[in-house]
Amino acid sequence: MPNSLSESGRATQAEERVKYLCDRLSTTETQPNSANATPDSTTGPASSAASIQTSQHESFRVDDPGVYLGGSSFSDQSVQANDISRSSIAASNIDSQYDLDTISRQLNDHLQPLDMPALSKDYQLSSSITSKHHPEMELLPTGLVVAVLQQLKVKRPIFLCSFLINDPSLFETLCQQAYYTAAPLSLGQATSMYGVMYCVLKEYVLLQSPLAREHDLKAHISTCERNFGRGIETYQTLAMPCFENVFSLALGMTKAQEEGKPFLCCTLLAAAASHCRMLGYCQEATYGSHQARRADQMRRAFWFIYITDKNMSLLQGRPSYLQDTEVDAWYPRVSPDASYKAWDELFILGIKFAKIQGEVYGHLYSLIARHSSRVQHEQAVKKLSDKMQSWYIDLGKLDSTQMKDQEVFELSRKSWDVMYYSTLTLILIKAPTTDEESGISPKCVEAARAGLQSHLICFSSYQTIDSPGLVSESDYASWVLHQSSLNPFIVIFLHAIEADNGMEDVCLLDHMVAVLERISGVSHACQALFKVCSTFARLARALIEARMNSAASHSQARDALQAFTETHSVSQFGLEPFEGFFGANMIEQLTNHESYSFASMLGSWTTDETETLRGVPE
Repeated sequence: MPNSLSESGRATQAEERVKYLCDRLSTTETQPNSANATPDSTTGPASSAASIQTSQHESFRVDDPGVYLGGSSFSDQSVQANDISRSSIAASNIDSQYDLDTISRQLNDHLQPLDMPALSKDYQLSSSITSKHHPEMELLPTGLVVAVLQQLKVKRPIFLCSFLINDPSLFETLCQQAYYTAAPLSLGQATSMYGVMYCVLKEYVLLQSPLAREHDLKAHISTCERNFGRGIETYQTLAMPCFENVFSLALGMTKAQEEGKPFLCCTLLAAAASHCRMLGYCQEATYGSHQARRADQMRRAFWFIYITDKNMSLLQGRPSYLQDTEVDAWYPRVSPDASYKAWDELFILGIKFAKIQGEVYGHLYSLIARHSSRVQHEQAVKKLSDKMQSWYIDLGKLDSTQMKDQEVFELSRKSWDVMYYSTLTLILIKAPTTDEESGISPKCVEAARAGLQSHLICFSSYQTIDSPGLVSESDYASWVLHQSSLNPFIVIFLHAIEADNGMEDVCLLDHMVAVLERISGVSHACQALFKVCSTFARLARALIEARMNSAASHSQARDALQAFTETHSVSQFGLEPFEGFFGANMIEQLTNHESYSFASMLGSWTTDETETLRGVPE
């Protein structure tokens, strides 16, 4: 009897236990967040819905990255130029009807850091989603892949003649591995393949290839873009060094830079440079252990990353990731085929240009350079400007007469004109000057003018190129504006507000602003650049017009005074001659009260010599 009761009791307990577990399971299904409830809520009465805590974090806030932009960056130079213009306004005592203070405040607002939601988008590729360890990638139709590979045999796409890749067999191999072999495909291979396919299909659409009529290429471009974004933003791609990941990151850098996302570009660049160092791509000895074709592919990827690294270093005023003391890799091989030879020669010139850019940062903008003597600065400026001029002569010697797509090559050469004058301006603006030169040397102003004019010429070429539809105005933003600094604009602005008659410079600024307005919708970076530069131009025009009107009124007053004194005897009023009463130079000071030099104005601003800023003679 006790045994049967015991068994019955155990059965009852088991039923109660099952019922309890079912209740708990039901509660868990309807309230998945109960696992994180407080001890009181799990043992006490049921809590209200408002007190139930979730098992997942809510949306995280976006941290302010506090990105550092150094002295060679357009952003830093814009802030300095704005400060100088505000000092000039304060010193001029010009009538407020010209709204100089309002324009200056607008400029200051445009120069403020972006809000965090907008800034966070600059760290993501467009159309990307939250990355997974093994991201899902949509397959392209096999027929499209076959058609693209067949088209490669007929005519090589321009993209496959580029700095990063000039070997169609690399792309063919990636496609075969993805679609025609049973061997598993690595994430790096898939990401690389979709990255190249994205660029090739975009080119076919741009050039109105027959494939664009046979296939919905725009839809397939979107598929490639999504797949590439999913692959590039995985931990595996960013952290695991191998050639395919280096190549994928290089493609990602290009895409980010073309989209006007320099911070994302730098993130991918940092990972790519780290991979290169870990794989030994900086050293020539590494390439000897690989087959010649593979070694060429690796070498091109490394040097492409090197060029981007040095350019971004100077654009943002930060040290580069790849130091020249680590690098002894040979230059890429030049193709013997005359149809492609000039592209390879331009690639090597691009590497040499990047080396000079690295020296510009190291000798003029680095921490060590800030403590250099005046003599050292003079020597560095002379040496670097000579190197730049020698490089530019070599650029002019490139022969493109036997090339296919010659017009595209010449268009690319014009973009290097922009890069040349932009970098030359960064060099010459560091040249020590005398008081007579108003703080900016004539050579620097000349280089800056040539820089803005080269922008106008290049932009015009993107509008009037012989092959209709070959490029667009937005391509100018992607391939030219996003790749270079607009620091010549700052130099011309400063020269305009300091010169006696700077209207010619203001007209040049206005022409550049008109270009920026045309492309302001291409990217957030273009829109921000247009706002800043248009406000600079308005400020320069308002300040110069105010000065001219002020000088004209003073001149009229002086002429009237002179006429009065010529027809009336001063002694009859019992007064001394005006020149003797006010001092010999007072009348001249009234008409030239703003004729202090740029250097003294800058010195007054930095040392807080308030009386000098007011225009009072020392």
